[in-house]
Amino acid sequence: MINTFSSSAVVFCACDIIVLFRNGIHDILKGKIIIGFIKKQRLNWLGHVERMAEDNIVQKIQRWKPMPKRPTGRPKTRWQDDVLEDIMSINISNWKKVAQNRDSLKKLVEQARNLYRL
Repeated sequence: MINTFSSSAVVFCACDIIVLFRNGIHDILKGKIIIGFIKKQRLNWLGHVERMAEDNIVQKIQRWKPMPKRPTGRPKTRWQDDVLEDIMSINISNWKKVAQNRDSLKKLVEQARNLYRL
């Protein structure tokens, strides 16, 4: 049985919604590789957060270090770990200074774009 949804006399089945969702993602990506697109967006967001004021709630959350005991086993990969790995793959050592200037961050993102063939 196929799930159906109705909205103002229009009936959608679940498969139609999935197709619409995929087409929406395809329109956003415009044929680009999704991994590279995500890495580019992460670098852009990191620059945006780095330029925020120190007392901004997003800055406070990014810099917050939890103190409770960690569970045993391998630690979970954090968002910032992934972004720093992307930055290290481009060989940028002073990324915080680069992120403060929008133009230099744009060049860094373009460098990442060329590296990941976006």
